[in-house]
Amino acid sequence: MEVIIKARLEKLNGVSGTDDHFELSAVRVIVGTESRTSQNMVQISGDGVKGKHAELIHEGEFWRFHPLEGAESWVNDKPVAARDIRLKDRDVLAFGNRTQRYRFCLHSTESRSLPNGNEGKLYRETVSASTLFGSVAPLGYFDLKDNCGTGLQMTYSGDQLTFEGILVGSGQKQLIVEVCHPAQEIEDSSGGRRTKPEIRRDKPISLFVNPDPRALWKEIEPADGLPFRTPHTLALRVEAKDHLIIAASRRGRSHAHDGTFREDDVKVVHDSSSGWSVMIVSDGAGSAKYSRQGSRLVCETAGRTILPALVAVEADGSFEKNCERYFNNDRAESLRSLQSALYRTLAPAAKTAQRAIAEEAGRIEGASENDFAATVLLTIVRRYAFGTFVATFGIGDGGVGIYCDGSDDGNAHETIVLNVPDGGAYAGQTRFITSRDVWVSGDEILRRIRFDIVGRFTAVLSMTDGVSDPKFQTDDNFRDSSYWSGLWEELRTEIDFNGEKPEQQLLEWLNFWSRGNHDDRTLAILMPR
Repeated sequence: MEVIIKARLEKLNGVSGTDDHFELSAVRVIVGTESRTSQNMVQISGDGVKGKHAELIHEGEFWRFHPLEGAESWVNDKPVAARDIRLKDRDVLAFGNRTQRYRFCLHSTESRSLPNGNEGKLYRETVSASTLFGSVAPLGYFDLKDNCGTGLQMTYSGDQLTFEGILVGSGQKQLIVEVCHPAQEIEDSSGGRRTKPEIRRDKPISLFVNPDPRALWKEIEPADGLPFRTPHTLALRVEAKDHLIIAASRRGRSHAHDGTFREDDVKVVHDSSSGWSVMIVSDGAGSAKYSRQGSRLVCETAGRTILPALVAVEADGSFEKNCERYFNNDRAESLRSLQSALYRTLAPAAKTAQRAIAEEAGRIEGASENDFAATVLLTIVRRYAFGTFVATFGIGDGGVGIYCDGSDDGNAHETIVLNVPDGGAYAGQTRFITSRDVWVSGDEILRRIRFDIVGRFTAVLSMTDGVSDPKFQTDDNFRDSSYWSGLWEELRTEIDFNGEKPEQQLLEWLNFWSRGNHDDRTLAILMPR
C-alpha cells in the first residue's frame, strides 16, 4: 500500500534552538516486510532531527517513533525507553531530561477510500468511522466540510457514516470530513485529573467516480467537402383518415464520435385516393463509403414507384376480394393470387431502387454499386372494412412486426413478425439491395415477401437494427411478444401519440442509452385511429 505521511514535531516552551518545529515527510511505505510482517513501516527524514533518519511505524492505535540516536525520552511526562516511543496525535515528546519538548502532530494524507461510484447515478455507502479514520479517542461528531463538488451529503449515527447523493463529475475526488473528538477527563503526570480540550481534525477521503459513458462520446461534424451530405436527424409524420404514421431517424453515437454521416434513412407516404400507406426504412452498410446515398436512393426511389404499382394492382377489384377471402380463411386460391400481386409490386419497387444505385455508381469515377450498399424494409398497409392488410419485402437486417396490445381487454399480447433478417457466415454479416444473390431467382425474391390481414392491431413497427439489436438482442426474442410488449410500453410512456409533435418525441426516444449499441437508429410506426 502506497501512502504519503506528513508529521511534525512542534517545539514547545523550554526547547532550545531557533526552529519552532521539525517537519517529517514520508517517502515510502512497506507493508508485510520480512522483519515486520504485521506493521506498516514508514521511513521518514527531517532536517530538524539533525539530518538523521528515523522510523515511524504504524501499530494500530499508536505510531512508534524511533530516533536513531538513543536518548532518554518522555511521552506526556512519563519516561519511556528510547526504542519504545509510542505516540498518538497531539502527544508531547521530550528528550534529554525533558528539556527538549515537542508535540507530535500527525498529518496523514493516506488514501482513505470509499468504494467507487458512477457519475450521474445514485451513490449510497455506509462505512465505519473507526475503520475509515483509525481513530481511538471518543468521537463526538462528523461534518462533511467539502464534498469536492460530488453532490454527496453525509449523515452519521454513532460510528456509522453514510454518504449519499447523485454523483456529479468524474475522476479522483478528495472529500474532507471534519472529525471532532470531544473534551475528556484524563489523568496527568502527578496522578491528578485534567480536562483534555476538544480536538477537531480535517480528514481527507478519496473517492473515484467512474465517468458517465455517455459523456465520453464526442459530437464531431463530418469534414467539409464530402459528397452526399445528410442531416444527422430526421422526423416525419403523415396524417391519414384512419391512421397515423410517424417516423424518426438519428445518427448513432459511433458515427458522431467518428465524425461520419448518418447512414440510415426512412420514407413514409400515404395516398388518400387509394388508401395505401407505405413505410420504407434502410440501413446503409458501414463498410460502404457512400451508403448514406444508397439508403436515400432506396427510400426515395421505392417510395416513388410503389404507389402507382399498388393502384394498378387494385384496378379490377380482385386484390380486395382475395384479401377478404384470405381473411375469412378461404386461402387455397387467394394465397397464390395475393403472392403473385405482391411479387409484381413490391419486388419491382426494390429492383428500381437497386437500378438507381447502379446508375449513381456509374456517374462517379472508380465507384461501384457496393459503395452504396444498403438494406431495405418495404412495408405497405391498406385498411379494408373487414381488416387491415400488411405486407413487407425485406433485404438485410432490422425488423417489421404487427403488434397487438391485449392489456385493454384482458387478452394476451400478440405479435406477427413479417420479415426474416438475412444473416451471413459471421456475426454482423447481412445482405444488401446490391447483393447479386438476392436477385438470382423468383423463389429467392418470393421468400422475402410476407403478408397478413388482421382484424385489430395496436401498431405496425418497422425498424433498422440500431433499434432491434438493443431492444431484442436475438432473433428468438424478436419473435417473443413479451419483448414487443416491453418496447411498446416504453414508447407509449415517452410519446404522446395524440400530441402536437409525436414524431419529435420519437426522435428524442431514439437517443436512449444501451451499452454497446451505438449505431444509427430508425423507427417507423403506423397506428390506427
